[in-house]
Parts: sequence; C-alpha cells; structure tokens
Amino acid sequence: MGYPWLLQRYLFRDLRNTFLLTSVALTGVLSLGGGVLNTVRLGDVTPAQFGHLMLLVVPVAAALTLPVAALFSAASTYGRHAADQEFVACRSAGINLHVLLLPAFMLGIVTAAFTFAFAGFVIPRMVKELSDFLGADINALLEQRLRQPRGIQVGGRFRVHADRFVMDPQSPGKVELSRLVFVENEGTEWIRYGTAQVVELAVNQVNKNLQVSGAIEGLSFYDRPAGRFVDVQRQPIPQAAIPSLLLRQVKFLTIGELLHYRANPMEWDEVSDALRKLRSEMARKLALASILEDWKSDGTIQFETEGLQLIVHALQAAKSPGEGGLELQSGSIEEIKGATKRIVTAERIVIDVSTGKTPEECSVEVQPFSLGADAEKRPRGWRAGSYGPFPVSKEVLSEISRLSDQKLLSTGVDLSNDGFVGERREAALRILGHTFRRLTGTLHERCAFSLAVVVLVVLGATLGLVFRGGNVLTAFGISFLPLVVVILTIVAGKQITQHAHTHVIGLSILWSGTALVGLLNVWTLVRTLRR
Repeated sequence: MGYPWLLQRYLFRDLRNTFLLTSVALTGVLSLGGGVLNTVRLGDVTPAQFGHLMLLVVPVAAALTLPVAALFSAASTYGRHAADQEFVACRSAGINLHVLLLPAFMLGIVTAAFTFAFAGFVIPRMVKELSDFLGADINALLEQRLRQPRGIQVGGRFRVHADRFVMDPQSPGKVELSRLVFVENEGTEWIRYGTAQVVELAVNQVNKNLQVSGAIEGLSFYDRPAGRFVDVQRQPIPQAAIPSLLLRQVKFLTIGELLHYRANPMEWDEVSDALRKLRSEMARKLALASILEDWKSDGTIQFETEGLQLIVHALQAAKSPGEGGLELQSGSIEEIKGATKRIVTAERIVIDVSTGKTPEECSVEVQPFSLGADAEKRPRGWRAGSYGPFPVSKEVLSEISRLSDQKLLSTGVDLSNDGFVGERREAALRILGHTFRRLTGTLHERCAFSLAVVVLVVLGATLGLVFRGGNVLTAFGISFLPLVVVILTIVAGKQITQHAHTHVIGLSILWSGTALVGLLNVWTLVRTLRR
C-alpha cells in the first residue's frame, strides 16, 4: 500500500525541480528581455532604483510564466518516465496510473492559485506602484510628454504642443514653454484654438495625481462658439489634472475592485463623467425652459450677479435652433449697477446657458446684437457685446439634485424634445453598458485562465504518458498547443463580450477553450490510458 505514495513523492520531486528551474529561466527572460524595462526612459538609474524596478516587474512576468512552466514540467517529467518504461512497470505491479497523476493535479492547483492571486491582486497593485515609480521624476515625465508629437493633455479638454521648453533643474515640476499652440475640445469638436508666446507651468503631485497650473502670456485664439478672435495679454491657468503614466483601466483592477464596480458601475470614472455631462446638459435644458417661462409671465427676464442687475425686455421669444439657446426679438436691456441705470436696445438678444463639469458650474450669458444708438452713451467700464456669466437659478439646481442617476438614464424620461440631452443620455447608457461588459469579461477571463491551468497541467502529464515525450522538444510541443487554444479562445471571447449583441456569445467562447481542453483531458484519461 505504500508504493503509490512513494512513487507520487518521487514524481512530485521531479516535477518540483523542473518547475522551479523553468520558472526562474522564463521569468528572467521575460523580465529582462520582454520589453518592460526598455520602455522606461528616465536616463541613468541607480542600482537601488533598478532593484526596485525589478521587484515590480518580476511578479508581472511570473504570472505569465508559472502556467507555462507547470505545463512544461508536467509534460517533460511524465514523458521522460514513460519513455523509460517506468509506468509499464507500475501497471505490471497492479498500480493504477490515474493515482500517479495526483502530483500533476496538485501542481496544477498550486499554480492556478498563484496565477489567480497574481492576476487578481498582486499585478494590479504592482502596476500602480510602477506608475508611481516612473512618475516620481516629474521633470523627466514632463519632458517625455512634451516631446510627444501630440503634445501634452491638460484637464481632459486641452492639448498643448510647444516647439521649445526650458525646465528648471532646481525646481522639479516647473517648466517654461514657448512657441506654443493649443486646442480646446468638447467631445470630438474643437471649440477654441490658438497660439501663445510664453506659458509657465508648475506641476505638483496631489494624492498621487499630477496637477498642473500656471499662466499664459500673449494669448491669441479663435472662439468658434462666439465666432470671434480674442487677444489676451496674460491669463492664469487654473489647476487641472494631467493623465497619469498608466491610465486607470479595468484590466488593472483587483478582484475586489472588479466586483465592487460591477455591482456599482456608475462609480467608475468614465461612467460618472458621462453622468456629470448628462446632468449638466439637463440643467442647461431646465434653465433655458425656466428663462422662457419667466418671459412668458410678464415679457421680462431678470439676471443678477456681483452688483449688476439685468432686466431684459422683448416682444418675441423662441428657442434658437441654430445656437441651442433662446432668441429674443425687438428687445431692450436695462442695466442697473448701483445707482446707475442705462437702457440699451437691440434688434436681437441671444440668451444661452453654458454647461460646466457640474450643474452648479453652468452659467447664463446674454448677448445683444445690432445695438441702437444709445449704446454709445454707455460709460466706461460697462460690458459691451455680452453680459454674464450669471448663475443658474436655485430652483433649477434643486430640481436637478432631486433627479437620481437611474431616473436620468431611464428611457421613461422623455428627452426627445432636446437633442443634446438625448445624445448625452445615449452616450451615458452606451458607456455604462460597455463598462459593465468589460468588468464582467475581465472577471471571467481571470477565472477561466486560472481554472484552465489545472486542466492544462493534468493534460500535459497525460499526453506525456501517451506520447512518451522524454525529448524536450516533444514535451514543449505537447504543452504548447493546448495552451495556445486556451489563450486564443479567452482573448477572442473577451473582445466579443464587449459588444452588447454578442456579450453572451463572447462569454461562451471565452470558456470554450477551457471546456474543450477539459473534455480532451477526460477522453485521454478514460480511453487512452486504459489501452
């Protein structure tokens, strides 16, 4: 009765030695020659920095090499013993060969546990630490970003490119740009673009995120929504975020984070940003509707901010299809500033509400056109051409705050009368669904691959017995082909799961490789080993 245990221990020892040697060799090759370190361009690094970097890279490489090493060691070990006729002797002694596969099964279990732990917990944390490590040298990070052909992106809406930049080595994070061009976009549309003589930037780390601020001198740009050119001598740059070196992505989340965001997908960055845009666009729609209702009550609209009170009179008012705001005909603007009062007539007055990051940042702007002769009597210091920004009414903000995210996204809320709000809702629903499917696909990917490791290692040992693969190349071929099938199906299935109409099909394909290898394993164990 003791012979099977002695043989299992003997096989496990051979498996262990081959597995450890193969793991060390593959991990070293992938870590040093796999291109990870070649992407780091921080100049000469100290030995301590190189050691720290290796500690971050090795776990990532190990997660990829451990399954291959386990599969190769199982096929090689069992194939070598089969070639030496040792299993024939075991069968002659009445020992069941299935019992001798227990060491391979245990190796598969251990390797699958390590793979799942590395992919689900260790690697995501290492990726974050790697991003922090590579972003520690702010000057080097800025130089790398500024040398990119597309320039540097600031605050999600601005992209800046400079032909020359001077960095202060004594003050990390401070840089002076010259001969600069910039573009401000809203979605995929350019809304402002121009040039600047000098830009001074200061970059700081706030809660492990890069924040940039500074000032622009000699700014000249074209404002497309206003249809005019603007020259500004000096303009401050408010603090805005710079994308981190490694952007926050679903594939870099831990298992706990994946489960959390899958249960609460609206908390994910892209979804919450889309909801903020939808909420701001909804606030714009309600604000314009409220302004129109005020005019219908008595033919006037009142605005007030910082001591300036504006009373707009008009005979006609309607929504402007071209500009998306309100257009008033044959009106006048009554300006009240302290004890001073002036009345300005206008053939056409356009009232628009600009959207911000939040509904509270939305503002109202009044633009009169074709001013009458009395506009020349306006004293110095008064605004000419436009008035604002005026804050949105508290009633509108209160109504927006009462709308939950679920109600905003509900198809039962009629947004057909406002194309902008409808487009925002469709975009938010599309991003929400895509995020949920990516989270689901990533969870299934990690679970399927971890489970496949167990099946693959046992299959490698079984095929090693069948083909008597004592040769290293034979063992490698036996272990490589099933692994390729599993990886291809998982990668293809994950891609297909990201589409709404093929989500279920993608999950089926994702698991099909593991199921196929499992069936092959069962067939080999039941039919082939019996012969």
